Amino acid sequence: MRKTFLGIPYETVEPVTTFNEAIEILEQLQLKGIKHIQLKYSGWFNDGYYHSLPSKIKPERVLGGTKGLEKLIEYTQDHQIEFYPDVAFQRVYKNGKGFKAQRDAARFLNRKGASRQNIDLVTTNLTYRLYYLLAPDKIKSVVESFLSHVTSFNIRSLSLRDLGEDLNSSVVPEKSTSRQEAQSIVTDSLEEMKAELDRLMISGGNAYSLPYASIIMNAPLRSSRFNIETEEIPFYSIVIHGYADYTGKPLNLEQDQDSQVTLLRMLETGALPVYQWFYADPSVIRDTKLNELYSASYANWIDEAAQCYQEVNEVLGKVRNQPITNHRRLQEQVYETTFGQGIRVIVNYNSAAVEVEGMTIKALGYRVIGGGGA
Repeated sequence: MRKTFLGIPYETVEPVTTFNEAIEILEQLQLKGIKHIQLKYSGWFNDGYYHSLPSKIKPERVLGGTKGLEKLIEYTQDHQIEFYPDVAFQRVYKNGKGFKAQRDAARFLNRKGASRQNIDLVTTNLTYRLYYLLAPDKIKSVVESFLSHVTSFNIRSLSLRDLGEDLNSSVVPEKSTSRQEAQSIVTDSLEEMKAELDRLMISGGNAYSLPYASIIMNAPLRSSRFNIETEEIPFYSIVIHGYADYTGKPLNLEQDQDSQVTLLRMLETGALPVYQWFYADPSVIRDTKLNELYSASYANWIDEAAQCYQEVNEVLGKVRNQPITNHRRLQEQVYETTFGQGIRVIVNYNSAAVEVEGMTIKALGYRVIGGGGA
């Protein structure tokens, strides 16, 4: 966060969910009957969400420091909650503190350091740099250094922000790295983390990362939605379901805020519900780089999340470990998904009721057939 002192601007870390506040949210979720919680916690070390190179670990003091982190870890272990501290290995948000862009960044063909810029959609001007891309040949040493430090905190699971969806080449005179070579480096690092830790949460879920994933976040559950495409086929879900848990984008950050349509989409694709929250008042993140999370205050969503969880769990809890064996379009905006032991879920996206196999499925409704369903 950018602040000023005597007119001089400076960057500081502002807490939006301390370790104790995370425990408070978890307690409220459990009181509402939500079980099987998988917690991803971002911004927990090295200057917050946009952390420095993770070759060393220093839990954020403003969140509660090392003792606060240990308390949160102990709480999640005592209540059978899967805890995934989040870390980015390839996206480097700060030049310095172990990273020098001229030395350690991946290189474009023009030999300039690779980085991603934030672009103003109105003016098309570059407003600020989001992050540098770490050179692929540096990844392994950073991962090894991180693992040597993280085990001292009794952390047994990790959320990988970028290793499952970023794959970067680098062009330098001494030794260029192709995307194929970068993939080999990434999979070697994933292999090492899988051997050291119990579980990995992977964002994006590119094919090379799937053997190492316990849960996949931000999985590609939708098509590009270009006009040339007439139907959406949930191919990724058909391949993955039953072998790993997966989610789409956080429900409270989706562009489509129709909760019933979102519910039907989860039932059709077998995806788990996921929300991205913070504890503090939303005004705290106004005019920051995380401004897009302005609507993510947990207090505004926790009741809806509890209701969504109960309804989704009633259906998908029975088929969580079963593959999807068939998916078909029954009629316009009506789809059927069949799971391994024969349970079928029929969803109706129409704004009017439809007749299917002698059954009436109400507008924006669904029916479960088999497994005790009607």
